[in-house]
Amino acid sequence: MLKNKLFVWALLLVLFVIPACGGNNGAPQAAKETASKDNGSHNQDKSAAPGAKNDNPPKKEPVELTVVTYAKSNFDEMFNEKVKQKFPNITFNNVYPDNPNNLGQKLDQMVVAGEKFDMVVGSTGIIDYLVSKQIPLDLTSLTKKHNLDLNTFEPAILKTAQTYGPHGELYMLPIHYSGPFVLMYNKDIFDKFAVPYPKDGLTWDEAYELAKRLTRTDGGTRYMGFSTPNHAWLNNQLSPSWVDPKTKKATLYTDPWIHIFTTYQRMFSIPGNNLVGGNPMDEKAFISDQNLAMLSIPNTWKKDSLKQSKVNWDMATMPVFPEKPNTATPVTFAGVSIASVSQHPDDAMDVVSYLLSEEMQKNYTEQSLELTVLSKREIQLALQNDPYLKDKNVAAIFKLHPADPYYATQYDSLIRQTIGTAFVNVVTGKTTDAHTALRNAEEAANQLLAAEQ
Repeated sequence: MLKNKLFVWALLLVLFVIPACGGNNGAPQAAKETASKDNGSHNQDKSAAPGAKNDNPPKKEPVELTVVTYAKSNFDEMFNEKVKQKFPNITFNNVYPDNPNNLGQKLDQMVVAGEKFDMVVGSTGIIDYLVSKQIPLDLTSLTKKHNLDLNTFEPAILKTAQTYGPHGELYMLPIHYSGPFVLMYNKDIFDKFAVPYPKDGLTWDEAYELAKRLTRTDGGTRYMGFSTPNHAWLNNQLSPSWVDPKTKKATLYTDPWIHIFTTYQRMFSIPGNNLVGGNPMDEKAFISDQNLAMLSIPNTWKKDSLKQSKVNWDMATMPVFPEKPNTATPVTFAGVSIASVSQHPDDAMDVVSYLLSEEMQKNYTEQSLELTVLSKREIQLALQNDPYLKDKNVAAIFKLHPADPYYATQYDSLIRQTIGTAFVNVVTGKTTDAHTALRNAEEAANQLLAAEQ
């Protein structure tokens, strides 16, 4: 399990750090890979495609690969003992910042200092930053050289990965899919107040009515109907853009953004339902205090904590908009980029190919409840092998289609905090008018963009 993304990666996608998804159409083209960088230690393995095996791989000379990650836990989960056993000639050197939020700063420092590194483990949200700094290789040629069949990927995941380049360049290969948001709910609270459980396909209006009925004080205990992380605006189902790539102006005061802000504002305007969660608050209310009825959250959220708790929970599909009745949150994934400064791109690609093998994908799915990035149904359903999910509505994870990736640009990271602050101000009541909040956010964003150009 990649413990730091909303989880694992959801937890990393906090308000002021990294967006959940997007593309990088219009971003400057990152450096292309060059096989001549390899130090000659690599012997191409024709079985590197996902699912292929090579029982007698050729011996290779010792190689050290430097991997830059958010935190040591990310490294340990992805480059586990199975990976190390597969590549006995490779020594993995892990570099990570003091604070997981500062991965970009750490990479900046290494680039300025001329330090060499080979791989970056990150999430969808950091790709636009990597490309803007010309850090990653376009991996398209390496995937062909190593016989990595891109057709084995789940199409929506591959589409998201390829939208970060203006011409479909592949700057990060997905390894894990954190899955869509679902609506987790406490069955005991629903039973206590004789309210029917939420059903798959419920709308935001229906969720609002349920939240109103469940938000109350009873026997001295305060019950709240609904919560979601304070970065929920990043994981929205409408996929509005942030910046116009032609004019380089912010596009925040638009109907989709207004619809998103007012939908969440309505939920948190229910008297007594004012928990705008971050991970610690959500965990306390849903798992520890057990006074939160519904929580819209990635399906991989807090698996270990839930296992150890006595919460009587289940899940349904996350609430949908009537105009997009079958649409979930966009694809967010954890993945690996190979650095343009790497002297061992082929060795790094060997490792990535193994991470994408059916063997490893099934292992990760069973161990972490992360969804595979491959399209093979057998592997997708491997998470059902966990007894923890035996009586859960696992089908809710797969019923909706991921939203299209939004049209992202290299400038998005400049205005991320501006949008996030506006969202929090609206849902907490600090700003009562979503229109004003978004208009002001757009003006502030345009000032930042103008200063950058």
